[in-house]
Amino acid sequence: MSNEQHLLKVYSDRTYLHTTTVRHQGTTVAFAMDDNRHLFYSVLDLSAHDETKGELDAAYWSENPLALRFPAEITEVGYAVAGATALPVVKRGGRTEAAAGERLGDDGGDGFLSVTARLTAAAPFQVLSDGTHLVVLHQSVGRDHGDAVFALAGGGSAGDAARADLAVDREGAKVPLVSDTRLCDRFLLAEGRLKPVLEVRYRRSRHRTRPHSAKDRLGTTDMEGRPFHEPTHELSFVRKAGSPPCCCRPPCTGSSAGSSSRTTTPVDASTPSTSSRARTVCSTPGVPGVHQPRPAHQDAVYERAPGTCPFTALPLVPVASAEGHAGTAMSFDGGDEDHAETAKHLDRSATDFTVEFWARRTATGGREDFVIGHGEHTGRDRRSLHIGFRADDTFAFGLYADDLGSAQPYADTDWHHWACVFERGTRQQIVHRDGVEVARRTATGAYEGVGSLVLGKGLWSTDARSSTRSGCGAGPAQGTRSSATGAPGSSGTSRVCWPTTASTRATRTGSTTRPTTPSTPNSGAA
Repeated sequence: MSNEQHLLKVYSDRTYLHTTTVRHQGTTVAFAMDDNRHLFYSVLDLSAHDETKGELDAAYWSENPLALRFPAEITEVGYAVAGATALPVVKRGGRTEAAAGERLGDDGGDGFLSVTARLTAAAPFQVLSDGTHLVVLHQSVGRDHGDAVFALAGGGSAGDAARADLAVDREGAKVPLVSDTRLCDRFLLAEGRLKPVLEVRYRRSRHRTRPHSAKDRLGTTDMEGRPFHEPTHELSFVRKAGSPPCCCRPPCTGSSAGSSSRTTTPVDASTPSTSSRARTVCSTPGVPGVHQPRPAHQDAVYERAPGTCPFTALPLVPVASAEGHAGTAMSFDGGDEDHAETAKHLDRSATDFTVEFWARRTATGGREDFVIGHGEHTGRDRRSLHIGFRADDTFAFGLYADDLGSAQPYADTDWHHWACVFERGTRQQIVHRDGVEVARRTATGAYEGVGSLVLGKGLWSTDARSSTRSGCGAGPAQGTRSSATGAPGSSGTSRVCWPTTASTRATRTGSTTRPTTPSTPNSGAA
């Protein structure tokens, strides 16, 4: 046996296709995916010396690979109000699914087909450490895969694509729970094993924020004693990404882009399908809670969801980070394909709307730096929204051939908050910069745009050089402040960042409108 073999731990119990290794809290953990799409891990535990094992590190790896335990529920980031969707329970020894309300016991369900592990594609994956959790980012299967799971019209899910009660979209196609998107799971390392994260929910409703009744109470188990585990998070804004780079990013300070929150930890990155280079940063811990708007009394009220202060009757506002920035962001480098685009079309043709974001240009003058586009990509009067900077450094809020531009150019490279408001009834276009109105006009006609929302460039523009954090609300916002980061650039030094969640607040005639936020997982090991 060679000296090198003494230093290696070899597992030959199955065929492994993809591997990765991560350092977490001073411990090395190795991961591997086999040819059946099962994920395993092994821990290098050097915490205690064993005379029988000797001095070589190779002897302190796990004796055998351990199967990674995935949760039995999945949720889509940005749709926390909908709650988690349970996967069908598949009986062992086949693919027969248990009937609604049928209990199979601890060993009655298939350990792979009954959990979100079945949704993992045979593709490279990545594991990151945020210092507290190990975060597993893996590609999902497509809608035509044999292990795909579909939504039921009455709630829940099923793996049988022939069922008559499956939910369908506008075109009559079955709706898969996931299809070629990125999945994210968090685990805690305890006593040499990775354990799913426990979550606090209402025990009877099994929902994180909606109780079944006034008597429903919070806990880590349901009424039958089954523990609540943090569900797998689907990053639906990240399409089929292959094997992109992912990274942990430091908290936002000053003009840097990253993840920052007073009540959560920084997390991690992934790549949208629309780009081979863009990096998306999404905060799996979610966003902070809400509290009393008056600074002198903010410590008296703290809630997990929007509401009204019981003492002052004022709307509760999000808890801001110490730096005042959003908790998450996506980064782009500005190439033609380096942008993110929503899969679903948004209809803004019959509503007021506000688009707001923080932006910092990396260079000025001579180039158009568009940040957001919406509507028809070919360009059509009042059907192609484009927001950003023109070549003369003026700021444009354009509807296409019916545009509002700032009279003053803005040639600095500092962070600024921008809010673009369109009031359909009066056809008013308004631009705010750092809470101060800088431009206003009456449009010739109402905006009629319908289409996908493009982040990181204009509809037809390929050059931009800026960084932003953004949030989008449904309604006019005047004097608003928000959190978020981005616009691209075709040069290699350009960056654009967009947040997946934001502690934004848009004030409209005295009320408060907040964007939908993803669920906020709680820590704890199962």
